[in-house]
Amino acid sequence: MREHTLLPGHVVDLSLPARARIHVAAMLGDVRITAMVLTFDATGRHRDDVGSAEEVDPATSSAELVLEQPPEGCKQVLVLVGTRNGQELPFSDLPIITLTVIEADAIYTWNAASSPNRTTIVFETYRRNGSYRLRSIDQGYLDGWAAFITKTHCDLKLSDVLAATLDDLRQKSARPKAQPPLITATSRGSAGTTDLKTIDADISLKVAESKRLHAVIQDMQGQAARLSSEYLDRKAMYDRLVERVRHLQGAEEILEQAELGMYRPHFAFTDSEQFKAAIEQNRAQQKRLVTDKKAVSCSERWSIGGDLKAGQQLIDRQIKLTLRAFNGEADAAIANVTWNNVLNMEKRILTSADAINKANESTKVSIARQYVDLKIAELRLVHELHEKKKQERDQAAEQRKTQREQDKLERDAEKADREEQKYRLMLERARAEADRGNQSQAMRDRIAQLEGDLAQAIRDSERTKAMAEQTRCGFVYVISNVGSFGEGIVKIGMTRRLDPEDRVRELSGASVPFAFDVHAMIYSDVASELEATLHGAFHDRRVNVANNRKEFFQCTVDEVERAVRRLVPDAQFTRDREAREWRETITLRNQRLGQAASGFPSSL
Repeated sequence: MREHTLLPGHVVDLSLPARARIHVAAMLGDVRITAMVLTFDATGRHRDDVGSAEEVDPATSSAELVLEQPPEGCKQVLVLVGTRNGQELPFSDLPIITLTVIEADAIYTWNAASSPNRTTIVFETYRRNGSYRLRSIDQGYLDGWAAFITKTHCDLKLSDVLAATLDDLRQKSARPKAQPPLITATSRGSAGTTDLKTIDADISLKVAESKRLHAVIQDMQGQAARLSSEYLDRKAMYDRLVERVRHLQGAEEILEQAELGMYRPHFAFTDSEQFKAAIEQNRAQQKRLVTDKKAVSCSERWSIGGDLKAGQQLIDRQIKLTLRAFNGEADAAIANVTWNNVLNMEKRILTSADAINKANESTKVSIARQYVDLKIAELRLVHELHEKKKQERDQAAEQRKTQREQDKLERDAEKADREEQKYRLMLERARAEADRGNQSQAMRDRIAQLEGDLAQAIRDSERTKAMAEQTRCGFVYVISNVGSFGEGIVKIGMTRRLDPEDRVRELSGASVPFAFDVHAMIYSDVASELEATLHGAFHDRRVNVANNRKEFFQCTVDEVERAVRRLVPDAQFTRDREAREWRETITLRNQRLGQAASGFPSSL
């Protein structure tokens, strides 16, 4: 905004300087303009520690208001002007009032010539983003200073103004009895008279209105207290929910509720080829029934106009349609069968047969139960074939894994043998050099070091050879992953690798979000038997009861340690979980939750 900009009710933002001088000027007759600087804190309570003001000097038609930098806790500063001379006159009876803000690089002209108000807030400052800003208000009160007092409950400077007004009224009423008790105020040639009793009655009404508003304020304060109490309760509930979320590791999955029955296998075939042969035999039986016209039949003979042949042709067409409809439904069910819908697909075939038979009741055409049973058997054979193929794939993968470990053991054995030969040759050279006269301390230390290295290489070579030759030896490990699976889940497995930590690192790969923690790594000559014994001890606590190759159990590390101690008393266990990445994740998540919660104040 630049100079001489009219602001009739328009909002303007302006940074407030550290110290502002504000001039209020008016062309006046015998009516004075009173200028006020009032401040309010964050609770709306009137304060008197910011700024100063004075009335407009009739001689110069101006007054200066000095506004200090608002202190901390000051929310609002108001600059008001109002008329007073025995009675308050509307600004429409006065000339234009000019408000000038010095040191703010702007001059504002506020025109109140048409305003019916007797008291007007010219502008206010308010706090925004840590700084104070200036805006024009042009908000007035028709009933003058008394209305402003009633609205704001201000009892300091404004009450002094009102008291001065009443003093003027009393002085007017003390005139000689020959003259009527009148109070007169004149501005711009206009005059008026007001009876003192009317003024007193008006004041009484305003006092009553003030009391009513005070009661309303008390009621609103009560509502505010109730809202504050309710807010505290809701805030406490929110804090409890945040605390509960902090204890949840990962989001909970929302699972659909579905009725899934356990499928009981109907065939005892040992490999997928036997299932394939059984399916071919089943389909051959279906074909014979269709060829023999026993799959779908009609219990009555039909004629059309006495013609049995035409009637039979009609029934033959109906039988073909029935077979096509039922085979379409059954084949679709068989093609889409999976482990979790096999029972529903059986129901689908039976329901389809019943529905088609019911639709053919009028023609007495029906699907044979034997044909329906063959379709059900085909469905089961196809499903169990899929499961058997999956088992065979898993077994083949397990065999490949075992073969890879065996190959690695053989390579490790060869490497250990080479290491042994290397250290043996180095030791022989060192001893030969010592025999030639080099008896220095460095040579003796080198020989001792090589002897130790050779002994370790011999031990490693013997162990790797034994592990490569004996398929039963290996390491039984006990690990957990609290970040991925939560508390109380332990994996008990076996590896035949020379470095068993390789297996743990492999399990901690991209398939899980956090690395496993190792609680025990137990070497045993009968590792597979030790693993099987531990699996049997916790069989009823398997996480996956449908697949025994999944070696996760719902138990604690202490429970596994007690079971191991009964079999291997000197086994070493570590109960502590490092879980570094998981703990860092929880810390970061709690910090984010704390930042979100910090947006809510502790109280209203």
